[in-house]
Amino acid sequence: MDSKNRRKQPRLLSEPERARLEEFQDSIHYSSRYSDDNFEYRHVTLPKNMLKVIPKDYFDTETGTLRILLEDEWRGLGITQSLGWEHYETHSTFIYFHSPGSHRKVAWHLDRSIARHHRTVLTGLLSWYSSGTAHFAFQVSYIASFTVILSEVEY
Repeated sequence: MDSKNRRKQPRLLSEPERARLEEFQDSIHYSSRYSDDNFEYRHVTLPKNMLKVIPKDYFDTETGTLRILLEDEWRGLGITQSLGWEHYETHSTFIYFHSPGSHRKVAWHLDRSIARHHRTVLTGLLSWYSSGTAHFAFQVSYIASFTVILSEVEY
């Protein structure tokens, strides 16, 4: 990824800018996910007319394509997807995302006495960040369902 095209701080949209983009949000197309040994991928296709109303400072001045956007920026455009996705490439109306390691299976080692005592059903959602920290969110079902978040667990 070309780091010169990535800002350190997001440039958030103003309310008028966001309002001009709203009409295109239902026309954004999301690909299916695909993966290799390192990443899970997907691409998002923006309507061509949407590019005309995206602020000019969202574009790379050398190539004329969208620069690499931070999460707050691409979400501000109306792109919606689960946590952990990172914009890494742009071509024409296509924005490419990857999620490091999110497709990997993880072995969960739980204290058997706790599981036996509470007779719980545990499921997990794992999102990986490039910082090397994994964030685990477990949904625990016992008499009533509730969610426990264990964050910044080193892997």
